[in-house]
Amino acid sequence: MMEGHSSAGASAFFCADFPHGVDAPWTTEIDVEGLDAPRREVTFPLQVNRYMREYHAMKAGDKRSRRGIRRLVRPENAADLAEHLPEPGECTHAVVRGDFVMADIISLMLRESTADILAISTLGMSTANASMLATLRASGRIRRLFLLVSHYFSQVDKTGTYREVKGLLGDSVAVARTHAKVILVSAAPSFFVVEGSANLRSSDNIEQFAIWNDQDLLEWHLEWMKEAAHA
Repeated sequence: MMEGHSSAGASAFFCADFPHGVDAPWTTEIDVEGLDAPRREVTFPLQVNRYMREYHAMKAGDKRSRRGIRRLVRPENAADLAEHLPEPGECTHAVVRGDFVMADIISLMLRESTADILAISTLGMSTANASMLATLRASGRIRRLFLLVSHYFSQVDKTGTYREVKGLLGDSVAVARTHAKVILVSAAPSFFVVEGSANLRSSDNIEQFAIWNDQDLLEWHLEWMKEAAHA
C-alpha cells in the first residue's frame, strides 16, 4: 500500500517489516542477507491427500480380493483361451497369429449361458461369421443381436459380402463411420468386453486384444455404439 507521506514529495511504501514506511529513494538499510533465511513453515489445510490415500487402500483391497487381476497369453486358437477367461473385475491380454478367428471366442464366452445381448463393432466380417451369429440367435443363445459395421465395408465391398451379411442378420446390422473393434457379451454374472485390433474374420496379421469382465465397461461401450448407429 502506498501513501503520500515523504519528505521532498516522494512517496513512502508501507509493509509489515517497515510499519513506519520506507522513503523513496530508500535511505533505510535493508538486511539483504536476511532474505535468504529459511521461510517459516506453512501449514496447509490438506496435509494428507485423502483421495490418494483412499484410492491406494481400495486398490490394495482389490488385489487381495481377486484371484488374478490380469493374465498375459498367446493362444493358438479360441479353445486355448477357455482357462484364461477373466472373472468379474479381471482382464486377459492376448497376442495372436493371423490365422486366429476372433468370431470363435463368442461361443467360448457364452459357454452354456444365454446372452441378453451380443453387440459387435467391426470394420468388416465374412459370410461365415454372419451365419454363425444367425445360428446362435436362432437357437436362442442370444436374445438381442446388434452389429455395427463400417461405412467402408458397406460401400466399398466388391464381393457382395455386405449384402450377404445384411441378408442373414437383417435389421441387427447398422452402418457407421467406425474403425472400432469391440465385442460385448452380456450374460450375467459375466459381462465380457473384448477390445483390440482384430475384426471378426482372420487377417493374416498379428493381432492383439484384451478381454475384460466388467459390466460398467460393457454398458459404456454399448451406449456409444448405439449413438453411432443412430447418428
